[in-house]
Amino acid sequence: MFCEIFVSLLVDINEIKEKFNLPISSGDGKSIDNPILIEKKGSNNFIKLEYFIISHLLNINDDFDYVRNNQRLLNYKNKTIDYIKMKITNKRKSTERFKEFYFDITKVY
Repeated sequence: MFCEIFVSLLVDINEIKEKFNLPISSGDGKSIDNPILIEKKGSNNFIKLEYFIISHLLNINDDFDYVRNNQRLLNYKNKTIDYIKMKITNKRKSTERFKEFYFDITKVY
């Protein structure tokens, strides 16, 4: 049941990109081979942008909490990848799940 609820909470990255006119392109962020590419536009704060994207992708209601569990830089296929793992807790059932996000920050790092 938790998995079904969690999956239904995920929002499409393209919806977020269009709605907020974000400097991102390609990728859904679900794997290292398909990271969300952050484009260089002005002096954008890519870390703040990553957390903004994650909060909107998760679209979590009041029954859940989420916190960063792990974050690290990875070098993969000549790209700089920011890996972020979030811990999502169902407050009612005291169950936890983890969701990983990958961002290609080569152009902004």
